[in-house]
Amino acid sequence: MPPNTIDSVALTDGRSIEYAEYGDPKGKNIIFFHGLIGSYHQASPAHEAAKNHGFRLIAPNRAGVGHSSPNETKTIVERMDDIRELLEKLNVEDFGVVGLSGGSPYALAAAHVFETRVKTVAAISGMGTIADLNLLQRMEPSRRRTLQLAKFPFLANLYLSWRMRGYAKNPEVFLDSLIQRWPKADQELFKNPALRSMFLGDLDHTLHLGSGTKGLSQELRRYFHWGFDPQTIEQQVHLWHGTDDHIVPPVMSEYMAERLPNSEVSLHPGGHSMIVNIIGDVMRKAGENFKDTNS
Repeated sequence: MPPNTIDSVALTDGRSIEYAEYGDPKGKNIIFFHGLIGSYHQASPAHEAAKNHGFRLIAPNRAGVGHSSPNETKTIVERMDDIRELLEKLNVEDFGVVGLSGGSPYALAAAHVFETRVKTVAAISGMGTIADLNLLQRMEPSRRRTLQLAKFPFLANLYLSWRMRGYAKNPEVFLDSLIQRWPKADQELFKNPALRSMFLGDLDHTLHLGSGTKGLSQELRRYFHWGFDPQTIEQQVHLWHGTDDHIVPPVMSEYMAERLPNSEVSLHPGGHSMIVNIIGDVMRKAGENFKDTNS
């Protein structure tokens, strides 16, 4: 589903941030944070559900993705400065947040920084605080090793450049090589041409238009440095996860639920991309939370 609009706003430091909008243009606002190899395209499966539940989805490209200017911050929480300016430019006061996969720490950072302005928080297939080695060790070995490489920037960039060089030769074949390593449920989902097109857009925004493997390497390091304590988050956080996800295993959500003061976990059959199947429930829950905070 194409976005309602694609635009960018100028930031005070001379950079810019690109964003797309989905759902109901006049609805209640939700900021959608995309995953690691991702962009605003990842909000497209939520378009109809957001529209049906009266939500305007604002999906910014993180710094260094697509036409959002690079910004080499050390922590995730520092990235909220860009979000603050985006909210001001778009005249957004109260809003919800949804984080997908590697975007989940960003959604939690927004809940921490903007406090009572954030009315609902959802993390889907979300990354946990992997600075805790006990959690990191519970990831699938090859993905754990990739994350650990982030501690060595030169090696991380070298490895990612080697892994991603097939994209320049043939994006379709490169995508197929990625899908082969995904859970069976995700492999079935990505037989859908619309989902393939969405992820090819993500790859283009990350590896062609964006900062490429250098940006990915920096992003991996930030996952070890959130810059805030999730235990300070007072809003209810709903964690959604696929039981068959081995890209970001469901233990991540279970682990985070033990550390968030007010949280709920929903496990569903499916893999890493189970957002496609449960996004209606996510939007319904978000609507309930908005009503509760306004009552």
